[in-house]
Amino acid sequence: MSLDNILRLSYWTDSAVTAQAAGPAMWLVALLGLAMAVVPLAVPTWRKPQMWPHVAAGALVAAVALGRLFAIPVLGWRLGWLLAGLLSGGAMLINAARAAWRDGALADAVAAAGFGEPRQAVVWRWDVAGLWTLAHALGMAICFVSMRLPAVYGFAAVGLAAGLGIAARGGPRGLAALAPFIAAEAMLALRLAAALVTGTTSGAALPQPFESLLNAPLATWVACGLALAAAWRMFARRFSLPFAKASALALIAASLAWGGWLGVTLATRGVTGSDPYAYAQMGVDLARRGTVTHAFPLIRITYELGIPSEPVTHIGYREPQDIRREAPTVWPPGYAVFTGAAFALLGEGGLYAVTPALAALALVLVGLLAFQVTGGGPRGWAATALAVALTATSYQQVEWQLIPMADIASQALSIGALLLALVTPRRGRRWLALAAGALIGFAFDVRYTQVLIAPAIALGLWLAPDALRRERLIRVGLAAVGALCAALPVLAYHAWAFGGPFTTGSDELQHFSLAGVPGMLARTLIELGWYREFGLIAPLMALGAWALARARGRLLAVLATFTLPVFVFHLAYAYLRQRDLLAVFPIGTILAAYGAVRLIEAILTHSRDTPAITARRGWAVFGAVFFLAFGLGYRSIETFQLPITRGFSAFGYLVGAQRASFETLEALTPSEAVIACSLNSGAIDLYTGRLTFRPATWTSDELLRFVDALRAEGKPVYAIDESNELQASLAALRGRYTLTQVGAIDVPYYFMPGGGSENRRVPVFRVE
Repeated sequence: MSLDNILRLSYWTDSAVTAQAAGPAMWLVALLGLAMAVVPLAVPTWRKPQMWPHVAAGALVAAVALGRLFAIPVLGWRLGWLLAGLLSGGAMLINAARAAWRDGALADAVAAAGFGEPRQAVVWRWDVAGLWTLAHALGMAICFVSMRLPAVYGFAAVGLAAGLGIAARGGPRGLAALAPFIAAEAMLALRLAAALVTGTTSGAALPQPFESLLNAPLATWVACGLALAAAWRMFARRFSLPFAKASALALIAASLAWGGWLGVTLATRGVTGSDPYAYAQMGVDLARRGTVTHAFPLIRITYELGIPSEPVTHIGYREPQDIRREAPTVWPPGYAVFTGAAFALLGEGGLYAVTPALAALALVLVGLLAFQVTGGGPRGWAATALAVALTATSYQQVEWQLIPMADIASQALSIGALLLALVTPRRGRRWLALAAGALIGFAFDVRYTQVLIAPAIALGLWLAPDALRRERLIRVGLAAVGALCAALPVLAYHAWAFGGPFTTGSDELQHFSLAGVPGMLARTLIELGWYREFGLIAPLMALGAWALARARGRLLAVLATFTLPVFVFHLAYAYLRQRDLLAVFPIGTILAAYGAVRLIEAILTHSRDTPAITARRGWAVFGAVFFLAFGLGYRSIETFQLPITRGFSAFGYLVGAQRASFETLEALTPSEAVIACSLNSGAIDLYTGRLTFRPATWTSDELLRFVDALRAEGKPVYAIDESNELQASLAALRGRYTLTQVGAIDVPYYFMPGGGSENRRVPVFRVE
């Protein structure tokens, strides 16, 4: 019989216990119960009303013991002992609560929960302090046991908060920091009540919306955090430490540590697909050969045969147009500077570390921007830390920092440009305007649509309240020069690769249509309104925008000009995804953080001079803080579970075993082999050095002519069954050749069209 088992309700409601033989010790339990019931009645001085609960508890203890001894159904259930404990303990707690009310201890606890101080003299009796601590220790132990975690977690949480509080106040008054644990205990009680009302069996999920609203595990973790925060505030107050600043720095550090941990544990171990592969390949080619183009030697054969050349290139690469048989990608080349530098410095691992590193930089820039927007001071520190935490726990933010894609880099560069535009008027240094423009240019180099933030940067430089018109023009002009200089290398690349500085390799413009805007708007708002992104914080965003409009209307105009053009432009894009808007996500989190802080401030300052409702204000602040923390925690719950569930679906992501499979493929095939495949063609090229082709779009005749030409040149041909689109091609090969399986590898199996995939072990064939 373990402590964890005793703390479970199922232990006390087990009806099979009466069938178990009771030992001799049960007679001792019966005698103790009878003594508890009889002695207070026999001693005249003990015949007081407050003793009746203990008398009833003793009678229950004796009755259950007798029920066990004589195997009497129902009477022998352990539930009677639980009720006896609740009767006796409840009576002591009620008496202690009366003393706490009289001595001000209860007001002290309420004030601590609301991160304030009581308005009256406070005395914490040692018996009150002991019962208060014991009750929370048992309550939190039960909360953790209900989560299938050891009871010692609950004791540790209570002990840590109590120890820090006592050290801060030098006595039992520090135990007021335990007040936030009430929220977790109340949530568990409500969940048990809901289970009884709905007839839900123990351990089963409640019907919605109760399952979501009464999330006891989340409430437990939130209560632990708030209790430690309350104790930390006491400690900071005693030693005159800046509570808001220190707490904010701790939360920012935790957010950065979270991102770093994700980068180490969850970052991809390889790339495949189209754009994730292409961004890595461009970096490798830039580091090794000084160019972002890639060679496709097999195009010589397609030219000679007069068949389409597209299957001998990787998806995302243009068809070579010169005798060198090299081709650029359809994506902007700017991100290759990051992947190329990382590859040159750290090798292949650098390709996968660069995006998490840029994500950490983005978080720092979001923090600096939030501090600039919210005006500094305790309010600014609190809003900054919350904005960084909200950004770090965004599902999209986490998912797209795990693979080498340009979205995180464009976010960091764009936020950096906006930050410099807002700082320039305050610093009065023109070179900052030049740097802001340069970051716009670099953001364009990485993602073309980031040119849409240029009006916001210009507006931020123009709206300086204390600058002359001439100075404003100079700043905007310097920003334009900086942007042009930063964009010139990419414009020159366009002229060389595509024939004109403003001609790109992308054909995405054909997927833009104004007719699709209403439907795309509805779909995008639904996706952004999902609880793990902006759904739960949307009211806070609205509140933050309203408060910022009242306090700093010009600044809100700059933020709107930064966000809306990017959002509105992409609504016309038929394949819009949330990651396309990732660069402007931090504006939403900053507004939400600002709204949350202003809400707490409003509650704190409301009726501050009316002592009669001090307790109400304390509970109001605690309630607001708890439900804000609960809601924000619920928003991020899936994100926090990613290290366990790995429930993300980033396109082109490879786990370690899949990356190792390409080494297996290299061992299975000779160096001069040519491999038929699908969307894994780029990864095969990158990791094995084998030439590839994607035969799905060729006719059977074109495919067989191509394979005949390869065999005539003495090149061994292999095929990998890693996509549904290859079935016709494999059938055509089997009609003329023998396909002998030589092994199997673990890679994504792609479903075309659409590009969805699942992890499979697929066969590798030699074409004979």
